[in-house]
Amino acid sequence: MKPNLVFMFADQLRLCSTGYGGDKRAKTPVMDAMSENATDLCNAVSGHPVCAPFRASLFTGKYTTSTGMVINEIRIDPDHKTFADCLNENGYETAYIGKWHLYANEFGNHYDPKNSYIPKGRDRLGFNGLFASYNFHHENYGEQSYYHLDSPEKISWGKYEPDAQTDMAIDTLKKLSGEKKPFALFLSVGTPHDPWEIGRAHV
Repeated sequence: MKPNLVFMFADQLRLCSTGYGGDKRAKTPVMDAMSENATDLCNAVSGHPVCAPFRASLFTGKYTTSTGMVINEIRIDPDHKTFADCLNENGYETAYIGKWHLYANEFGNHYDPKNSYIPKGRDRLGFNGLFASYNFHHENYGEQSYYHLDSPEKISWGKYEPDAQTDMAIDTLKKLSGEKKPFALFLSVGTPHDPWEIGRAHV
């Protein structure tokens, strides 16, 4: 029996900014509890300090010099073989929820669907199942906090974005766990990425 995989990652969340990582001011009770029954990969570090280059490395296993994704706001070459391709080859169902940041091809103008919507096919790098995503934005509330499914239509998350994404992930896990195929679900939360202003954080 192949194991199911759940991969959760947050944007700009440092280990030292968690309760279990030693920050006395950090309130991360769920992560603290998870850490008690988890393996701490204390030598695992990001291969790049910038969003899109890191994500390209994460999904391809390559350095940024090999992916070509050396800065934000460029589009990854879809011909790379990716983690999702390997999952597909091994019979997995994939699901991706949240920030993508591998499809933009224009500086600025982030809310235009030509930059925020990732069309079905190779630009999703092998994530062929549920794909509830957007290229990127840093809005956590309101109409500008949205995602796309399989069309350029913007769908509002309807509440604090990480909570809505987590709810969708839980619902997706329930659905996938009832199927015969093994699954891999990726939850990409955009917070705690700056700007760090009062009103952007959920208390």
